[in-house]
Amino acid sequence: MQHPQQIEPNGGRQLAMQVDGLPLRGGNGPANTLQAVIGSFTGREQRLLQDLQRAFGRDIGIIDGHFDDVATLLAALGFRGRPIAGEDLSDCGLPVVALGCPHRHTRLDEVDSGRFFEHGGILVSSDMAARLPGIAAHLGHQRGRPPARGRIARFSADAPAEPFAPIWLDPGHLPLSSSVVSKTPVTTLALNPMTGEALVVSVAAGAGTLIHSVPHWLQTPHESAMTSVERRPLRDVPRYRHIGNSYSGIALGAFLAQRSMVEVLLESLARAADVTVQADCSRQEREA
Repeated sequence: MQHPQQIEPNGGRQLAMQVDGLPLRGGNGPANTLQAVIGSFTGREQRLLQDLQRAFGRDIGIIDGHFDDVATLLAALGFRGRPIAGEDLSDCGLPVVALGCPHRHTRLDEVDSGRFFEHGGILVSSDMAARLPGIAAHLGHQRGRPPARGRIARFSADAPAEPFAPIWLDPGHLPLSSSVVSKTPVTTLALNPMTGEALVVSVAAGAGTLIHSVPHWLQTPHESAMTSVERRPLRDVPRYRHIGNSYSGIALGAFLAQRSMVEVLLESLARAADVTVQADCSRQEREA
């Protein structure tokens, strides 16, 4: 198994700075939160990650991800991002390619994605990637919206029975069209219970799969939009105190948001690759 790695966002060290005594948040927040999320993995999640690494290998293709640093997330999970151009998608030879919320100049033609899916490829995308022809051919979206805070409910038998985690939607995010989400090839994997709108979907595309998320896979919460409970330091929450003591400076809301996105990503990949992992046995079963 390729072990999770200590990471620095965008391949560089970003230093904390102050202007007129006010701290400027650097890029270390999401990376530190990711490490805390991985440190909180249960035995089932660790086994699932191992099985996915065996199924896909270490390398996963990366197309852009200008506004959603998927490469950082994959590196934290022990994968290695291999940069590829959108027009080389069909010939990259990789089983999984990730396309985070891209720069407006990013290309992804319908023909290239079609050939990739014909070979059984899995394409993971987010937010404004829905505008690119290679993805728009399979998904419809609504007009862009202002930044928003919502909640995420996952469709999984193994999802924990706890209040819905918060989720942050970036400026200009593109909600999915309800008329497309309701079609047969589209499976809703997570939704916003506050609006009923799909947040993460899986689309059967030929022999392959498109996994698309409206929120960014790498979450960057804004403390001003958090509730008082969500702003609590992780170390002050009994359930997560052991994680908060190891990873300082993490708010409960940021942790829950990122953990939900990592969990739904792993579950989505497992579904696409037909990988199943048994849930952890109960204490009574272990002691029997």
